[in-house]
Amino acid sequence: MTPSEIIKADHERFGHSQADTARLMETMNAMIQKNVGRLIQNGNTLLFLVNLDKNSAAVSIYTADSPQKIKSSLAYFIKQVKKSGFKKVYGEDGGPVLQKTLQLLKNLGLNVQKSDKPKFLWMAEL
Repeated sequence: MTPSEIIKADHERFGHSQADTARLMETMNAMIQKNVGRLIQNGNTLLFLVNLDKNSAAVSIYTADSPQKIKSSLAYFIKQVKKSGFKKVYGEDGGPVLQKTLQLLKNLGLNVQKSDKPKFLWMAEL
């Protein structure tokens, strides 16, 4: 699947409108063009990274994969984010699957905790 197809499938699964999905994709594209954000794809799962500073990034995950495949994608993303030099990642929202995602991150060896930045709900030290 293409990144656009993955985002659309993910948003449909959680009941977002087509207009919301289109706005999100426009925002993501603008951030990528400005070199502030980037997408990493593994299978049918995407990680969208937004640089906060040289050591940290905000992350969002979009998927059309099975739960079993998501775990291997998260392991891949962790390696890629570490290679990029980030020490911390932050998340604003995880939707209805937040607790499962955070548990997967913990199981993969990340120190997941409440965010030290007010805008975000959680953070993970790499």
